[in-house]
Amino acid sequence: AHPNLLVAVGKQGYVYLLDRDSLGGTRQGIGGGDDVVSRIGPYGGVWSRPTAWPGDGGYVYIPTASGGGSADGSNGYLRYYRYGLDGNGKPTLALVATSADSFGFSSSSAVVTSDESSTGSALVWIVWAPSGSGVGAQLRCYDPVPVNGAPQLRWSAAVGTSSKFTPPGVGPNGRIYVGT
Repeated sequence: AHPNLLVAVGKQGYVYLLDRDSLGGTRQGIGGGDDVVSRIGPYGGVWSRPTAWPGDGGYVYIPTASGGGSADGSNGYLRYYRYGLDGNGKPTLALVATSADSFGFSSSSAVVTSDESSTGSALVWIVWAPSGSGVGAQLRCYDPVPVNGAPQLRWSAAVGTSSKFTPPGVGPNGRIYVGT
């Protein structure tokens, strides 16, 4: 029923699964609610964009800039969501992992590199910053599938002071670039 889905998030911390062919609208759904495929959260305000990988059933990666239901913009977490279907066959997303360490307000959105959807080929890259200043930032690499409700850090390296919210760039020959 919904072959063309997209994920949208915002400063209020809700994660929306939308039908690209019928975006619905605010207060146009059942009982005056939003006409969306599904909505979950709030899980913390977001100042970046979601990133998806279709492998292993489908995952979405979202770093928040606040910890909970507020949009205060201090520290948040890297969260993994898994695609699935509810009991009625309707597409859904479920929160399946949250990082133990906090992500500062200027941390970037994630970028996924992979061999399309081949299991074991994906890596989730993100520029992590401890605070809004970007000082002390790291390029981090995570496995795409969480273990016991946590993202698994595979590798990290210091990058100095990162540019606010700027994701890593993927270049030829297996190179990852970070703006500082």
